[in-house]
Amino acid sequence: GPERPLPAGMAEAFVRTQAKIFGFTQPLGATLRKYPLSDTSFGARYARSIAYHRAGRIDESLAELDALLAQQPNDAFVQELRGQVLLEHGRVAEAIEYYTRAVALAPAEPLIRVGLGSALVATEDPSRTATAIEQLRIAVNQDARNAEAWRVLAAAFGRAGDVGQASLASAEQNILGGSSREALRFAEMAIRRIDSGSPGWLRAQDIKRLAEERLKQQQ
Repeated sequence: GPERPLPAGMAEAFVRTQAKIFGFTQPLGATLRKYPLSDTSFGARYARSIAYHRAGRIDESLAELDALLAQQPNDAFVQELRGQVLLEHGRVAEAIEYYTRAVALAPAEPLIRVGLGSALVATEDPSRTATAIEQLRIAVNQDARNAEAWRVLAAAFGRAGDVGQASLASAEQNILGGSSREALRFAEMAIRRIDSGSPGWLRAQDIKRLAEERLKQQQ
């Protein structure tokens, strides 16, 4: 029988995912052949914005993103992508604006918060560090298995001069990434620096035990 169309939301998500993968993995020329400039659909603009960004052609990338935002101003993932493009080209203050909007539009998406946290840390402005830590703590509460969130949180605590919490976050990152030896080293640093008996200290003890068990199994 005839193929049943996907529900609108699913179809759009599929188009977006396909465009994103293509833009991030294929050379610019291939992307422009598959998504020629005459194609002004959402997926085509999305793919081109990523491909231009990867080719270092930021103005063209931002032009495609502006066109997308004119179509869909409340699309958190377009706001996030614009933030990412700006951040990776060193335009940090502008990036924060777009990431902040994206978080407001999709508060349950921890990856968008990690982007905001990265942008806030990249300012090297101490007054922004507390906000970064706050946002990244929410992100790891939403998804404790996100190693990148822990990595950026460790950097934020490092900026704040909190070596104990920075070490604990690095221990979390390394135990998730399968680097047991590094996880053990950071957990031991955290245990020495964090108040004995506090939740962070207890968590560092857990990571230390887990890392030691894994290292034994590897022998």
